[in-house]
Amino acid sequence: MSLIFFAQTMFGNMFAIRTLRKFRGRALISTSKLTIIGTSFAFIIAAETFFLQNHPRIAVFVLVISLIFLQLALHVHEQRRISLLLRGFPVFLDRWILNLRTGMSTTAARDRALAATEPLLRNLLTPLITASDGVEKRRHRLFSEEITSELRAIQNQNHNTITRLQNLRANVRRASDFRRKSGQAMRQSAIQSFVLFVMHFALAGFTFWRTGWKNADLILIATALTLAGALILRVLARRIAWTI
Repeated sequence: MSLIFFAQTMFGNMFAIRTLRKFRGRALISTSKLTIIGTSFAFIIAAETFFLQNHPRIAVFVLVISLIFLQLALHVHEQRRISLLLRGFPVFLDRWILNLRTGMSTTAARDRALAATEPLLRNLLTPLITASDGVEKRRHRLFSEEITSELRAIQNQNHNTITRLQNLRANVRRASDFRRKSGQAMRQSAIQSFVLFVMHFALAGFTFWRTGWKNADLILIATALTLAGALILRVLARRIAWTI
């Protein structure tokens, strides 16, 4: 049993570390917060596998569920962080336009607007709008390809800058309104899915309470099918092409 306990703990921690590194590489969640989350999760994994070491199948099931919830929690936190950063982007464009109207050059107006921007957003914007045409273009972690292309074009072609920035700002705000309205519809679906998950686990808990462990295999299979269905629905939802 001790060997199984050790293997489960190591597997859980290794997968958690890999997940945390992936989110750290995108630099949208601070290192200190990821460290706190990782340390707390390691203690939780050790505790749950220790208390369930006499029930290895249940321990594996709980471990997998914990890893899934870790991934989902980090994803939700990252999406909230992205939403906050995207709210600051139109403000940056407003400052850039205002500085241009005061008679500053495109570069000077941009740099002053960057200096007044939130540090993380500034770090994500700086390599994007200061890159030259010869620099390799990669998919940005925050902005779509249309926005990044327009920002580079505005920076490298100094004509009608104010008009192009105003058009970009209008498009960004239109896209923001669309994401807000579509997000409301998605949240309604998420709430319904959450209610179904709560009902499923409540029923599973009630079954454990009434019959003990003799129906554990059936409950594990039902939960696995429920999670598989949720995963399939999520994949299908991500493939939906939204148009503005």
